Amino acid sequence: FPYTTLFRSANNLESVFDYAFYNCQYLSDFSFANIKKIGDWAFYSCLTLPYLSNSSKLEEIGIHAFDSCTNLKYVELTNNTYLIGNGAFAKCAKLERMTLPFVGSGQSRTDEKGLFGYLFDSSEFVGGSIYYQDFGADYYYTVVLPDTLKEVTILGEYLSKGSFSNLFNLEKIDVSACLGSVPTTCFYSCINLTELSLPSEAINIKEHALDSCMNLTRLTLPTKLKEIDRYGLANLTNLKEISLPSTLEVIKANAFYNCSSLSYITIPENVTYIGNEAFVGCTNLTTFNLNAINWSNNISKSKTILKDTNVTVLNIGDSVVNIPDNAFANMSEITMVTIGKGVETIGKNAFANCLKLNTVQVSATKLTKTGESDNTIFRGCPNLTKVLIDSEVTSIPAYMFYQCDKVEYIEYTASKLEDMSLSFVGKFAFGYMTSLKEFRIPYSLETIEHTAFKKSGISKLIVDAPNVQFKNASSTDTSPFATCTNLKSVEFTKSVRTIPAKMFVGMSSITKIVFKEGVTTIEKKAFALCEGLTSISLPTSLEVLGDHAFYGCKNVTNISIYNLGGNSAKKSNLTKIGNLAFGRLANIIEINIDIEYENWNKVTKGNNIFYQCNPEGYILIGSKAFYFSDL
Repeated sequence: FPYTTLFRSANNLESVFDYAFYNCQYLSDFSFANIKKIGDWAFYSCLTLPYLSNSSKLEEIGIHAFDSCTNLKYVELTNNTYLIGNGAFAKCAKLERMTLPFVGSGQSRTDEKGLFGYLFDSSEFVGGSIYYQDFGADYYYTVVLPDTLKEVTILGEYLSKGSFSNLFNLEKIDVSACLGSVPTTCFYSCINLTELSLPSEAINIKEHALDSCMNLTRLTLPTKLKEIDRYGLANLTNLKEISLPSTLEVIKANAFYNCSSLSYITIPENVTYIGNEAFVGCTNLTTFNLNAINWSNNISKSKTILKDTNVTVLNIGDSVVNIPDNAFANMSEITMVTIGKGVETIGKNAFANCLKLNTVQVSATKLTKTGESDNTIFRGCPNLTKVLIDSEVTSIPAYMFYQCDKVEYIEYTASKLEDMSLSFVGKFAFGYMTSLKEFRIPYSLETIEHTAFKKSGISKLIVDAPNVQFKNASSTDTSPFATCTNLKSVEFTKSVRTIPAKMFVGMSSITKIVFKEGVTTIEKKAFALCEGLTSISLPTSLEVLGDHAFYGCKNVTNISIYNLGGNSAKKSNLTKIGNLAFGRLANIIEINIDIEYENWNKVTKGNNIFYQCNPEGYILIGSKAFYFSDL
C-alpha cells in the first residue's frame, strides 16, 4: 500500500505481517489499538508515521519493524509487550521520547539484547550519532541513535549491565518501576543526563553504575538502598547535594570519587562500612556529617575516606559509637571537629596530621578509649588551639589531647560550671600540652590519673572539685603536677572540701595559693617542699591539717588561719594538726591562728608540728604569743 495515508484496522485484526506496510511513505495515521503482533520490517520507511501509541494489546514487535520511520517522534508501549526485535527503531531520525516495558529486546536479558541500543543498529544516518555501549570486558556494542532522543521511561523488569552506558544524548531516564539492583555501568557516561529516577526497590548500586553522569545536579536514591559499590556514583561532577537513605549500610571505596560539586553530605546511622577514599576528589565537600553508629574500615594513613576533599567542618553525630584508626587523618583543610554524645572509642591517629584543625568540641558522654602513646588521635595537628568540652561529657580518656602543644585553654560550654558532668581524666590526657596556660578542675571531677598533666604548660590552676582524688602515682612523693614547671598560681574555690595528699608536693614553682572558706581538710604532704611560697592564708573552715602538710616550705614567712569570708565573728574550726605539719619553715616569722586559747588546747597535735622552724619566729593563738623555740 505505497500511497496509503490512513489505516483503521478492523476490531479482529491482531497481526501486521512482515513487510506489510514496507515503504508506505505517506502513511501518517495508523490504529494500533487491537494489534498484538507487528512483523519484521512491517513499517519500514513509513516516512510520515508520527507515533506508536495506544498499543495496550501489543505483544511482539519484529526486527526493524519501524526502521527508517524518519518522522516517528514518540513510542509508547505497555507491560503487555514482551518482545522487541533488533533494530526495531533504527534510523528513526526524529524520535524524541520512548516508554518501554523493559530495556532491550525482552524481559530480564543479561546479554547484549539487554542494552537499550539493541533497539537500534549500527547503520549511520543524518541526525544520528555513534555510541559504544559497554558490555563485558573489552566488549562494546556499536549503535547509532537519533540526536533528538532525550527521554526514556522503562515500566518494569530488571536492568542489565551497561543498559544505557555511553548514551550521551539522553537527558531524562525514569527506571523507577524496574526491579532489582542498579547494575554495573548501567548509566555509565550518560554525560548529558540531567534527570534520573532509579528503581525504587533497589538495594544495590553496583560498580560504575552512574559513573560520569556529569550533568546530574540532583539525585534521589532508592529508599531501601543498602550498598553503594566502588565508583558507583563517581564523577558526578555537577551533583551539588544528595540525601543518603536511612537503610544504607555500605559505602565502598571511591563510591563518590570526584563528585567535585558536592558541598556537604550526611552519613546515616546504619552505615557499618566506609571504604578507603570513598570521597576522594570531592574538592568542594566542606561539611561532612557522620551519624553512622558503629562503622569500620581498615583505613591506612594514606587512604582515608575523605582524602583530597576540602572538608572544613566534620560533625560526628550523637549516634556514632566508634571512630576507627586513621579515620580522618591527613585532612588538609579541616578546621573544626565535633565529637558527638554517643562516641565510645576513637582509634589511633584518627585525626592525625590535620594541619589546619583549629577547634575540637567534645560532647561524648561515654568515651573510654582514644589512641595510644605513639599514635595519639590529634598527633601532628600544629594549629589546634581551641578545645571545648560539653556539659554532659563524663570522661577524658588517656592520651586524648596528648601533645596538643598549641592549646592555651580548655573551655567548658556549660552555662554554669556546677552543671558539668566530667568525673574522670585519664593518664596523659592533657600531657605535653606545653602552651596550656590555665586549667579548671570542675566541681564534678572525682578522679585524675597521676600523669594526666605530665609536662603541661599550666601556669594557673583553679580547683572547684570538692574531693578530687589522684591515682596510680609512680612515686610515693611525686605531685601529679611535678613536671608542670610553669605552674605558679593555684586557687581553691568555695566548693572545695578536701585537698588530696601530695597534690603539690615539691612544686617549687608555685608562688601563690588562694583558699576560700569551705576547705575542711588538707591531706598529708599536700604542699610539702613548695619552696616558692612566701605567705599562706588558710580559711577558718579548715578542720584537719595532715602530716607534713607544709613541711619544708622554707621561704614562707607568714601563715595565718582566719576567716577569709569577711565574717570577723567566725573563729577557726581547727581540730587536728598532723606530724611535722609546719616542719622546717626556716624563715617563718609569724603563724597567726584565729582561735580561742582554750580551743587551741583541744586541738589534736601531732609530733614536732613546728620542727626546725625559725627559732625567732612566733605563733599567735588568739591573744597569746609563743616562740617556736618555746613549743
